[in-house]
Amino acid sequence: MDLPKRLNFLDKRLSISDISIDVFFKNNVILHLSKSKKQIEIRNFFGKKILSFHEIKYIFLEYNQYEKDTFKDIFVDNSYYDKNVWNNSIRAMLKNGNPITLFEVKLEETNYEKIVDEQISGKYEQKSYLDNGGKIILLFSKYMGKKYLIINNTI
Repeated sequence: MDLPKRLNFLDKRLSISDISIDVFFKNNVILHLSKSKKQIEIRNFFGKKILSFHEIKYIFLEYNQYEKDTFKDIFVDNSYYDKNVWNNSIRAMLKNGNPITLFEVKLEETNYEKIVDEQISGKYEQKSYLDNGGKIILLFSKYMGKKYLIINNTI
């Protein structure tokens, strides 16, 4: 598989090598997948958790796309200030039946920004980041040798 060395994915950045994948948020590593050690290290504010590939039954992508009402929009017509939200969660289902979040990516954009973009470009575009998430889950699946599932919760 021909892979880039670095990949931006909404608010996260992935660094990819032949033996590992690192996921960064604001220049901090939040996930390290080691192909050679067959383990994933998840880092957060409270510490780190190490998962062996043997503990994982399969991995899955949960994709959410929805519109969120905002307080500011109550006073303005046309839903200019409502927000469009895209959220991709990369998760693992453990053999004990418990799901665990490996990492999440999220993007919020107001309808106003969308309307201005459409006026400038002259075309209507329905954004979706499901394909991007699908490529990332496929990459993780190949590195881990695990099956994957994609759940599309688009509203």
